[in-house]
Amino acid sequence: MTLLFLYRAFWRAIRLIRLICRSDTDLVVEVVVLRHEVAVLRRQVHRPALEPADRAVLAPRPRGQVLDLPAASARSTGYPKGTTAVVLRLAEENPQWGYRDR
Repeated sequence: MTLLFLYRAFWRAIRLIRLICRSDTDLVVEVVVLRHEVAVLRRQVHRPALEPADRAVLAPRPRGQVLDLPAASARSTGYPKGTTAVVLRLAEENPQWGYRDR
């Protein structure tokens, strides 16, 4: 796993060097394409299966801290009483969070 992380980090560094040498027009086009890709991916129902190396790049955490994801079996048991109402209220009060009522 460490070797995979180092491999991906190396290629990210190479891409960063390539980005520095590109023109502003190329970067603007890439940003537009990437924003569209993100919008398409947000419409999908399933969450992507992230590997530990992906999590390290997307959401850096202090060493030793574990990403706490609920197990699939925990979702089937439901949430504690009142949790859904609190979450919906918070979503209505904070529209910048990106919640979409479906």
